[in-house]
Amino acid sequence: MKTPTLNLLSTKFLCLFLMITMFGYSQDPPDINVEILGGNAVFQNDDVLINAGNSITFRITNNRTDCDKVKIEEITLANTTEFSISTDKIPKNVDNDNCKGKTKYIDFVVTNISGNCGATTDIDILIKKDPNFVFTFSISGSPIINVLGGSPSADILNNSTTTSNTNGTFYGVVDEGVSVTRNFVVANTGSCSLNITSLSVTPVVGSGFSVASAILMPPLYNVSTSQFPTVTVNPGSYVVIRVIFKAPVGGVGTQEATINISNTANTTFSFNVSAEMFNYNIPGPGGVTADFRLWLKSNRGITKNLYSPKVSKWADIGTNGKDAIQDIKSKQPVYIDNAASNINFNPVVKFENNGVTEQYLENKDNGFYSQDVFIVMIPDATMTGASSKNTIFAGIASGNTGDMTGIGFGDYSSEFSDETLSYNQDVPGGGYYNGEAELSSSYSKAGIINIRNNAFSPPTGQEILYNSNVLTTSSVNKIAFDNVGHTEVSEPYTVFGTEYWIGKNFDTPGSLNGRVAEIFTFAERVSDANRHKIESYLAIKYGITLGAATEAQKDYLNSFTTDNVVWNISENSGYNFHVAGIGRDDNSDLNQKQSKTINIANEVTIGLGGVFTTNSANINDFEDNGDFLVWGSNNDAFTAGESNAISIIDGGTPTSVTRILRQWKIVETNQAVNADVETVYISIPEDAFSSFTKTSNEEYVLIVADNDTFSNSAIIDVVPLKSDGTGNLLTWYDFHDTKYFTFGRAAKLTENHAISIDSGDYLVGESTLNLNINDFTISAWVQADALQTGTRTIMAKGRKLQLRLNGSHKIEVMIDNDDDNAPTFTSSMALNDNKWHQITFVYNSGTIFLYIDGVLDKSEQNVVAPSPNYNHFSLGALYIDKSNIINPFLGKIDEVYVWDIGLNERQVRYLMNQEIERFEVSGAYFVSGKILPQAALNNPILAIPWNKLKAYYDFNSFYGSTVEGLSDSRNFLRLKYLRTDKKLVDKQAIPVPYKSIASSDWGSASTWLNGPDNVLPNALSLDGLTYIDWNIVETNHNITSGDKNITVLALKSNEGELTIADPNDAQDETNSGQSLTITNYLELDGVIDLVGESQLIQTEGSIVDADSGGYIERDQQGTANGFNYNYWTSSVGPSLGNKVTRGTGITATNTNYTIEGVLNNGVDSDNYEGGLGFDSSPNAGTIPPPGLFRVISSYWLYKFYGASNDYNSWVSINESSSLLPGEGFTMKGTMGDAPISEQQNYVFKGLPNNGDITLALDKASVGGGEVDRLIGNPYPSAIDATEFILDNLSVEDGGNNVNGTVFNGALYFWDHFGEQNSHVLKDYVGGYATRNLIGGAVAISNDSRIDNNGAEGSKIPGQFIPVNQGFFVSTALDGFKNDYDGTITTVVGGDIVFKNSQRVFAREDGSTSLFLKSTSKKDKITNSNSGEKVTPRIKLMYSSPLGYHRQIVLGVNDKASAGFDIGFDAFMADINKEDMYWTFNNGKFVIQGVNNFNDDQEFPLGLIVKQGGIIKIKIDNLENVDANKSFYIKDNLTGETYQINDSPFETYLEAGTYEDRFKLVFQPTSKQINSKILSNDQVELTNKVSVFYDSDISSLEIDLIDANNAYGGAVLNIIGHQINPIKAFEKHISIPLKVSIGVYIIQLETDKGLIKKKIIIN
Repeated sequence: MKTPTLNLLSTKFLCLFLMITMFGYSQDPPDINVEILGGNAVFQNDDVLINAGNSITFRITNNRTDCDKVKIEEITLANTTEFSISTDKIPKNVDNDNCKGKTKYIDFVVTNISGNCGATTDIDILIKKDPNFVFTFSISGSPIINVLGGSPSADILNNSTTTSNTNGTFYGVVDEGVSVTRNFVVANTGSCSLNITSLSVTPVVGSGFSVASAILMPPLYNVSTSQFPTVTVNPGSYVVIRVIFKAPVGGVGTQEATINISNTANTTFSFNVSAEMFNYNIPGPGGVTADFRLWLKSNRGITKNLYSPKVSKWADIGTNGKDAIQDIKSKQPVYIDNAASNINFNPVVKFENNGVTEQYLENKDNGFYSQDVFIVMIPDATMTGASSKNTIFAGIASGNTGDMTGIGFGDYSSEFSDETLSYNQDVPGGGYYNGEAELSSSYSKAGIINIRNNAFSPPTGQEILYNSNVLTTSSVNKIAFDNVGHTEVSEPYTVFGTEYWIGKNFDTPGSLNGRVAEIFTFAERVSDANRHKIESYLAIKYGITLGAATEAQKDYLNSFTTDNVVWNISENSGYNFHVAGIGRDDNSDLNQKQSKTINIANEVTIGLGGVFTTNSANINDFEDNGDFLVWGSNNDAFTAGESNAISIIDGGTPTSVTRILRQWKIVETNQAVNADVETVYISIPEDAFSSFTKTSNEEYVLIVADNDTFSNSAIIDVVPLKSDGTGNLLTWYDFHDTKYFTFGRAAKLTENHAISIDSGDYLVGESTLNLNINDFTISAWVQADALQTGTRTIMAKGRKLQLRLNGSHKIEVMIDNDDDNAPTFTSSMALNDNKWHQITFVYNSGTIFLYIDGVLDKSEQNVVAPSPNYNHFSLGALYIDKSNIINPFLGKIDEVYVWDIGLNERQVRYLMNQEIERFEVSGAYFVSGKILPQAALNNPILAIPWNKLKAYYDFNSFYGSTVEGLSDSRNFLRLKYLRTDKKLVDKQAIPVPYKSIASSDWGSASTWLNGPDNVLPNALSLDGLTYIDWNIVETNHNITSGDKNITVLALKSNEGELTIADPNDAQDETNSGQSLTITNYLELDGVIDLVGESQLIQTEGSIVDADSGGYIERDQQGTANGFNYNYWTSSVGPSLGNKVTRGTGITATNTNYTIEGVLNNGVDSDNYEGGLGFDSSPNAGTIPPPGLFRVISSYWLYKFYGASNDYNSWVSINESSSLLPGEGFTMKGTMGDAPISEQQNYVFKGLPNNGDITLALDKASVGGGEVDRLIGNPYPSAIDATEFILDNLSVEDGGNNVNGTVFNGALYFWDHFGEQNSHVLKDYVGGYATRNLIGGAVAISNDSRIDNNGAEGSKIPGQFIPVNQGFFVSTALDGFKNDYDGTITTVVGGDIVFKNSQRVFAREDGSTSLFLKSTSKKDKITNSNSGEKVTPRIKLMYSSPLGYHRQIVLGVNDKASAGFDIGFDAFMADINKEDMYWTFNNGKFVIQGVNNFNDDQEFPLGLIVKQGGIIKIKIDNLENVDANKSFYIKDNLTGETYQINDSPFETYLEAGTYEDRFKLVFQPTSKQINSKILSNDQVELTNKVSVFYDSDISSLEIDLIDANNAYGGAVLNIIGHQINPIKAFEKHISIPLKVSIGVYIIQLETDKGLIKKKIIIN
């Protein structure tokens, strides 16, 4: 026979108006704590004020003293115009930290979005059934102004008067009339908007400085987006101001001014700028000024028309003032300063003459000297003998018609045939002509054309030199040669030249098509020594090789008199090809900041501080006059040469690099002591490597060596090149003294490593790695040496930003600290255990958060954002410059991140035990963990774009001598940059993730890879309080849990068995168990053995990967008796995944199960498989087979889903029937008439159920009536009945279900507690125990379909429903008020919801958690922290005249009311013919919840008596109730109260229903009666009276023991009516008295006072 169904009464209830007052709440402590995350507590009505940043994070925790959850309904802001809020998902319940449940806090962030520095808002936290928690948050910050200049940017200090090349405040040497514009960044690192109200200039010395009328606004920084006069700079943003210097005409020396930025941060931010006027009297090319007559150079002296590049004047910057002029606009050449047209980054003047356009410049006075002429230019087309005439520079000889005196290309005169480059003097074909021409050659590149006298004195003709090489020429001399111009006939015998033209001859049209960079002349032939200097000057400036072809044939000199060789061709033999250089030579007015040979396209460019489009755009400057850096190559091929191995780890695999054949030598020379060219950038076209291709796992690299052998030991650095986005590869380097460099391809070395920092070790990276000033994150794994006592740098960007350890091993953060001994932040925890720890430093809008191993050490508010910082990023030491590297870490470092966002706590913890990689989604790239799949449901980094990662070093990939930067910017880290010893690399030892290497105990270091070096998984953190519950663990061996509960973020069980068991107990089903909690991800390909009470908990959002091919094993015991039922469900389903492949993050679906597919015989729990059979015979389980094999009768397998109390809705199933996850079934035992105290252990094997599970409870399925369903706990852990109920109650009814109330708030558990050994339904002794939000009540055997003998069970359902426990739910309910005072017209039904948030670890301790079966062997198991809500409860037991029993429960919950509250009040499911219940709202309840036990409370009782007789009401149990509190039964009929603390209330009742007569109360009335005594002042009297009724003779015998005389009295029935009078007597009286069975009161007036005595007559 099946068990009886639920019998829920469908009673109509009157709607009561519930009045809930709030009086007294303000005196109670709030149910929540609010604190600034990691900081101070916040109290009700507090004012929270910050003066830096715009946001703050708060945390809400549960402050209750019991284990009740606190529900946060909503968090609102009063001022939503100026503030926004972001928070965890709410409404949400928060658990007490000391209780079960996993939601320990809610974080929320409030952000000022207005920029208003005085913004304020009230924050209102709405708490269910509690007063709101209200406080105020205010901003009282200010803007902070920072100004930067230079490239890369550098700080400019307020009120600074010293100007510098570094920060761009020194404009260099500028000639008069020339304008130079510098951009300066004005950044706001404050918390409020910065207003720039005006810009002004105050002259200090001279004039010329001004500020542009517009401020450039991001992001385009052009005039169209500019604003002025008032500009607002939002926090974290910046603008650009332009300061212009136009060198004043006639200005001399230093010009200086103060720039004033009027603003709302500091009123006025001021700094000085300066420029040096070009001194026309000092320089000459190469420092040569003797006989110097004309100097035209395109980087000075150019006068252009307004808004036009046309040149009206090209000023002579020598001392003679022979400017080249063109007043006619149409004939003006064009000034060009761009990359495409310039000569070695220097500007040019372009002339175009095509028969239509004529462009030329002229001086009608003087400047052309035939003695020595130097020209640097480039023709627009290749010049040959067939080219038309291109006159470059011309003068006159005779001034006759056709005078062709000048220098040019092509068919210049009729005196030569096939001339290419020639000098002509006077009229060709005439009798006075002289000429010199190179024939049959060609010219296409820029070069140095030098025309000179062929002898010092007297010359007989001219010579033509090209790039210092004397050309072979043909001569025509119709007359003896003489220089043009004339010489004074008297002292000082000044030599004069002639007027000149550029681009044309004397009386012929313009003919030049080309670009001219420089022209100068001398009145005498220059000495060879001076020519050498001049040629060197021009060669360095224009990238020209001094030689006949591409090989330099003479040294390169500076203008100094000593140590003036900057390139020595003898010393640099073999490397004289394609010589180029940069340098500063003030005597030559040389400031060449970037250079590239003009010989070939595929050659290196080197630039000071960067490679810019033009030399003028490069605002960097050499620190000292005489600084030169010159290089040349061996001119070998760009093809593969030899290979090298770079040792970066002792005894480990070296990196490999293959060099190209071409090599360069580079030489630094300086004139000043200790001078240094410092950092330069090296660029080379990608096309240079067209015959030297690389694979995807290789990088092109710069290789620098001490000598040209490029042996392994000689190599200093191997640095990857990065694309500049324009077809070039680029990197930076500091070449000091003489070095050799080449390029190569370095193969990626991919191995898992870390960095070990000893004294002198460091890594250095980019200066452009900058931080978002509003929020950023820096993190690293570090292993510190506890023996060290000095300051040790973990990472830094100069002194301005440092993360370091102090001498006490505490972490210090330095942000813009002036005092190196006053850190911005110091941690509480110390890294003093010599183990690896993960450090994460988060800056978030004014607040620093420091996490150590994911534990928040503390936070610091009101921290001003770091100012922009262009120092080099360094790791393992503080890198100030190459000569100042201090504070080595002296430990190990791994896994370094720099993020452009502030990570939250969940993200920090999620990333801690895994490396990351880039993940593509529809063309966009996001951050993904390498261990946990991107697709996993609960992925807190899912939406972080990859470009928010500014730098990432996992130290697993190396190129040459660098660590690969894995962010988009590819910021490589250089190992001991500039030093040859690169052995910093060590083995990786951090747990990313934790991996098992041996079969052992979880808590043993030998179990884990690098265990001795690490804090073990789920161990206690450095704070001594917090267990690290967020590790990621991979198991590959047989591991036991040890004596601890385990919580991890993720578990990847690849193989082996993870045994969860208490090591101190027997390793079988009696084991008290441990918990395994997984908060995010489980991939199960091995086995998890949950021994005994062990349980697997997965929290909300935690998934089981669908690819899992492993299983869990979980013990559970039911009755062994083959005649008794248990209700079951399965905690597992079939395992369908692949053990070999790894998971993809797809969530496993909880699939249907069969009983035979999951259930095993656990008599021997270690060898359970194959020991269980099924038989359809009803008696199969009544005759147990011999041995350990067990048989279950499938005849007794049923499920139920149907109309309430419909016995026919039981559906027979068998062992192969498909059951839904969470669907319950009935099953009898395997051992026949075994005592019901004997247990049968079963082992459930399969993939654990997880996540949301729903089962229909559809009223439509039964025609709209009430519906019941047998369901069960579907998880391999206990579930919290309270949470389960709340998740199935509507929000309106106080629950969490947005779809409505699914069932009536009560759970019904079948308890088959009688041992009748019968399959006949009428013989069953059992009933339904009940549980709701208040508590549980025992089962009573009272259904008419069974043996309704009124026997009571002994098992009370606790708050936690055990694994595999089945139970009923029902929709039966009608017409009540909910706890929001709305009417519950019906329970809507729908989908029953099981959720991970309901799961807890609760052992079956016999009270808080109990499987409803016969007496458990594990009843004595105790939960160290039961986690059950501390609910005051009173349990009353009723005994009826016919022997029926009923336990009813009254409990306190502050969310309950005096009326009906669904979930808190449970209906009587099975009313007996004689019964007791709580009665209110016309309902009958086995459990009633109220909000207090105040003394004036009264709780009506309903009693049913079928046959007149004695009833008893006693206290069955008190839980969490004051031991001194008194309890009474009040009889409304008599007005008397009966105390029941020590003895039951007994009375005689006739048959009937009593619903208005009796109440449970907490204080006596004036008519108090006690079973022994009813009044305190009569205690002794009642003890001295003996009353006895002799039923044989129907006589009442009374003896006075203490008193002497009775003056009279009466015998009263229980309702106070007199039955018989008592006359006066002394000492003894016998009274004839015939009465029926019942309770009577004897009342006597004696000489000692009034005596009352209750008697019971049976």
